[in-house]
Amino acid sequence: MSNPTMWFEVSGKDQQALKGFYSELFGWQLTDSEEMPYSMIARGEGGGIPGGIGAAPQDYPGHVTFYVQVDDLDSKLSQVESLGGGRMMGPIDLPGGGRIALFTDPEDHTVGLMSPMDGGNGSASGNSTVHFEVLGKDRQALKSFYTELFDWSTTEIESARGDTYSLVEAQEDGIAGGIGTAPEGMPGHVTFYVGVDDLDVALSKAESLGGTRMTEPMDIPNGQIAHFTDPEGHMIGLATGG
Repeated sequence: MSNPTMWFEVSGKDQQALKGFYSELFGWQLTDSEEMPYSMIARGEGGGIPGGIGAAPQDYPGHVTFYVQVDDLDSKLSQVESLGGGRMMGPIDLPGGGRIALFTDPEDHTVGLMSPMDGGNGSASGNSTVHFEVLGKDRQALKSFYTELFDWSTTEIESARGDTYSLVEAQEDGIAGGIGTAPEGMPGHVTFYVGVDDLDVALSKAESLGGTRMTEPMDIPNGQIAHFTDPEGHMIGLATGG
């Protein structure tokens, strides 16, 4: 059975500052964990998936990533290694139940695994997380790695830059995503996209809160996308349309 993408995450040095930035920017409702420096984000008003903002461990720069739901984390981590990736963390048991782990793909992107669990406390609020993305130097190799690992189905489309992009179909209650080629001279990334009504307004608001505009709005089928970095340099996508 295919594995759905069910959670997004930002980890950074100043969790409180990041909480303030994202809650102000996207209207997200956050619920603090009593056991660890982590705040859970409810699903957006339009659906999408829940997520969290956490404090990065000492000597770790933090990350932005997504988590894929699997039935057996240990066996999935072994499969990651057999396909050319690596174990990064875990599995670890969570205080409220469930397990998580982190791995790196063949291009050293950090991605999470999670056992089936309830996530995102509180009522739906704010903008919805609508898409996940992996960009790297070798799109075809990354596509092979992820489709083999998670049994994802993909469709080849033209990206906003005119090259090939592998669109990942949404699985069960998860969100859709994509695997593409990083622009020449730039490192790859893992990120997620948040749906907004107006890209320019959202980009300007991100800048006013201490973020940085990274790309101007670009046309894609059925909408537009843009990117910004938060105050700690994490790159996040914005999207309009269906």
